[in-house]
Amino acid sequence: MTANNGNRLHVDMMLSSSILLNIVHNIEEEVSSTFGCTDNKYKS
Repeated sequence: MTANNGNRLHVDMMLSSSILLNIVHNIEEEVSSTFGCTDNKYKS
């Protein structure tokens, strides 16, 4: 039981962090397009 709960928590954390990364990436793209930055260092 505890192993299943741990796995579920781990998956939830991975999903949350990937969603956060997506949001951050979208914000970076919006900011760079707003300021007209064509710098490649912001592209992943």
